[in-house]
Amino acid sequence: MKKSLIFAACAIAAMTACTKNEVFVNEQSASKICFLPLAATQTKSSPVTEYVEGTGDFKVYAWYQSTSVSETFAPNGDIAKPNYTTYMNNVTCSYKENVTAPRNKTWEPSSIYFWPKNGKLTFSAYYPATAVVSVSAEKGITTKDYVVTDATNQVDLMFSNRAFDKTSSTATDGTAGKVYDGVDLVFNHALAAADFAIKTKADYGTGTIKVYKIEIVDALSKGDFAEGYTTGKATDAPKAAWTGQGENATYTVLDGMTTSSKIAVPTATAAKVGETCILLPQNFSDDVKVKVTYGIKFLDGTSEKWLQQTAEFPLKGTKDANDVTINGWEMGKWYHYTLTFSLDTVYFAPSVTEWTNVTIKDFDVK
Repeated sequence: MKKSLIFAACAIAAMTACTKNEVFVNEQSASKICFLPLAATQTKSSPVTEYVEGTGDFKVYAWYQSTSVSETFAPNGDIAKPNYTTYMNNVTCSYKENVTAPRNKTWEPSSIYFWPKNGKLTFSAYYPATAVVSVSAEKGITTKDYVVTDATNQVDLMFSNRAFDKTSSTATDGTAGKVYDGVDLVFNHALAAADFAIKTKADYGTGTIKVYKIEIVDALSKGDFAEGYTTGKATDAPKAAWTGQGENATYTVLDGMTTSSKIAVPTATAAKVGETCILLPQNFSDDVKVKVTYGIKFLDGTSEKWLQQTAEFPLKGTKDANDVTINGWEMGKWYHYTLTFSLDTVYFAPSVTEWTNVTIKDFDVK
């Protein structure tokens, strides 16, 4: 795809959490903190399965406790006196090469952070670094009034699984052949994705059908996200969810309304067209639909022309390949839609109406 996972600069800034810091332990190790981020599934229009060099910056929080964070991470009833220290507060992490041996490639904070010699760190991260989110140790990552303006240019909003009770940068994902290491961060997708393919049901001849435009109509574009922690502890399983979705929007997946931009529909094998959309998770209303504008070739004398047609398909109640009904887009799921064009050939069955016999009164010839 022509778009990459590098997020274009935009005029937004991340909000930091309001956590009061305690005095931190003085002893630090000589080992710098670095990260090994992993993508849980594919993101954006260029599919990836891991967080590779070109993916872009993310931001990190790290919370310190002298005991096991996973067991005791809680505000102890007094939010002004938490039982943890915020060690990394919304710190940008970027990809680096030729760093100190044995690490050749890694993601490192914008400032150097060292591992404490006692105690443990718990990490939480989000992507992209430019996302407007709030983060707290107890509640996790939240964002309000998040808007998907242009689905084909939307960068996936991702949040990491919490990495609890870490004491070193050694990766634990077990992936072979890594040339970098670090705290393993598995990112989850807060949004959904969809793409479209086209084909014909039968061979109607080369270029008989051409697609002009594909749109997603009346999808919800704005909502609130919460990672879903209540205490922030490892035993507090988060329940990430979107709420308050609203504001209908129409997204253009493919726009080729000019003659030169029309896409011929292949016959047997479906071909992906347009851009992959990153969409707001939502339950479908009856109004959400896919609209396709296409043309059927015909001859006007010797001139080739196109008869423009439109078709609309409601998304509510569609079924997946296992015949399971889909009534909405869910976080982290990538939906693949195929438009199969079926034409009926014009045939003729000529017949002739019978003559109506009319008997004329005799002519009287004299």
